[in-house]
Amino acid sequence: MNNITIPQKVAAQIIQLSNSLRAINYSGNKSSVLIYRNIIRDNIHEILDKTFPLLSKELDTERKKRIIDNFILEHHANEAEFHKIATELICFIKNNNYLEDHLLCLIEYEWILYHIEISDSLEKIQTTKQYLPHEISGMKLKLNPTLKFIKLPFPIQDGIPIMNQSGDYIYGLFKNSANEILRKRLFSFDLSILNIIVDQNFSLIADIEKLTPEENKEYLQTWIIENITEEFISLN
Repeated sequence: MNNITIPQKVAAQIIQLSNSLRAINYSGNKSSVLIYRNIIRDNIHEILDKTFPLLSKELDTERKKRIIDNFILEHHANEAEFHKIATELICFIKNNNYLEDHLLCLIEYEWILYHIEISDSLEKIQTTKQYLPHEISGMKLKLNPTLKFIKLPFPIQDGIPIMNQSGDYIYGLFKNSANEILRKRLFSFDLSILNIIVDQNFSLIADIEKLTPEENKEYLQTWIIENITEEFISLN
């Protein structure tokens, strides 16, 4: 294939245009450049507002402008497709000192929700079947394939972060077969069972029962049934 050489004059014009688009302040008077600059910034502003709405509500107009201006000026995207901008934006924000720690946690939480939302839909699974204890023991437990975990320094109530309430709050975030994104607050018993499943790599219910303390064995059956209904887990 023949190599194409870009004329020096054209190359210089491309660089000049790129610099004008990236610059935080533009002193030129070309209407085409002004329109294109506004389109780029409006698109990224929309991504910030729609992909990270909870964070967006915590930021004033000036902070949003500073983040967007510097993202365009400084960030070199690894994946430049438009639908990847949300991921590039969070990478940029995390690598710079634009947000306090609790807001960084908030944008990570929203990015996980976004990642789950665009993941493949799940096939409809059976959540109403009644299992007998001896049937469950011989089955294998499988976590929802969209499941992600996050620890936050604030609770989430009805989808809203309660920023003035501090602590350690662990959630499982996942999508069900109705394409609904669900959040499940995880407590000590949940974490103990997940430790057996994830960290110790046991999936057979009989094995999980053996590793569960005697006083919790009866509750394990209830936990399994409840979480099948929510599609947090499935059995096979």
